[in-house]
Amino acid sequence: DYIDWEEESIAFDFGYPVNGYELAYGSAQFVMGYDSARVPEPPDSISDLIHWIETNPGRFTYPAATDFTGSAFVRQMCYHAIGGPDDFLGDFDQELFDERFPACWDLLNEIESSLWNNGASYPSTINELQQLFASGEIDYEMSYNAGSLQTRVDSGFYPDTADTFVFDEGTLANTSYIAIAFNTPDQAASLVAANFLCGPEAQLSATETINWQTPLDLDRLPTVWRERFEAVPRGPKVLPLDVLASRRLPELQGPWVRAINEAWIENVLEQ
Repeated sequence: DYIDWEEESIAFDFGYPVNGYELAYGSAQFVMGYDSARVPEPPDSISDLIHWIETNPGRFTYPAATDFTGSAFVRQMCYHAIGGPDDFLGDFDQELFDERFPACWDLLNEIESSLWNNGASYPSTINELQQLFASGEIDYEMSYNAGSLQTRVDSGFYPDTADTFVFDEGTLANTSYIAIAFNTPDQAASLVAANFLCGPEAQLSATETINWQTPLDLDRLPTVWRERFEAVPRGPKVLPLDVLASRRLPELQGPWVRAINEAWIENVLEQ
């Protein structure tokens, strides 16, 4: 009752319609990090980011698509280049892929010479990107965890001037789910457990202790629960839940993701 099943990033589990087979348990969303000491105003859109990259050569890069976060960034850029994910939420279509996705490779090749190290190489892992950001060699970082930058600021790895943002056009989001095995010996007890884990009490506890990003729609909660969620101190570097929720973009099915990663290697890395 507290989940917005019209929200695409919840209604589709990496491109597959949930259709009541799963119960939303947790959310994750791609966010960008930046150093406000060097970038006073982060870009509102990917178009603005592209302009910034090209006018500030050497100050931006992203991990290779062989890395989980690098792959997510490539998909984010592809969404911009191909006009959004809506035409690609179904089964993989090679003909459609070959027709539409070259615009993505053109975009990524266009900015390559303006990247860190002149685009001659890419960080192989997100850890390498984070080290470049922490040492001041680049001005942006990225994560599929909205609270991870706050953790690195708290630990002293990042400067206190580091902060996060999302694009107005939205960023990739996905949801983790709970499902019940068809042959469970006690379906009723499983339903009780699932409802508890996905309900406001357990979700609030996780939000308070581990900076959990709940999939619950706060506007659907009773007032007392909504106020308790809104009162949780998430840290000044963590974007508010309503800001994140209003900018979610759905993920594609696995075959699309694999095809994008492989095509990035062929059409960007090896070019």
